[in-house]
Amino acid sequence: MPAFAIVATHHLKQGKREAWAALAAINAVEARKEQGCLQFDVVLPRDRPDMGILIERYVDEAAWNWHFEQSYCRDFMQAIETMLVDRTRVLCDAV
Repeated sequence: MPAFAIVATHHLKQGKREAWAALAAINAVEARKEQGCLQFDVVLPRDRPDMGILIERYVDEAAWNWHFEQSYCRDFMQAIETMLVDRTRVLCDAV
C-alpha cells in the first residue's frame, strides 16, 4: 500500500499570513512526532501573500485520520477558521 499524502492550500484573509504560519508551525512540530507522519511541511508561496500550504505525508490514510483526532490539530483548525477565505485539499497516493 502506498503512503498517503495531502496538499492543503489555505487561502487567507489579507494580513493573516504571519499569524497562520505561526499556528501552522506549532501544528507541524507536533505532527512530526506522530509515529505515522513521514513529512509535514508548511510552505509560503513567494508570490502569493494570501496563501499558505501544508504538505503532509503519512504511512497510510488511517495515520492521517489519527492526526485529525489530536487536540493540537483540532486547536489549529479552530484557530485558523476566521483567517480563511477558502481551503482546498488534494488527497494523493505517494509513489
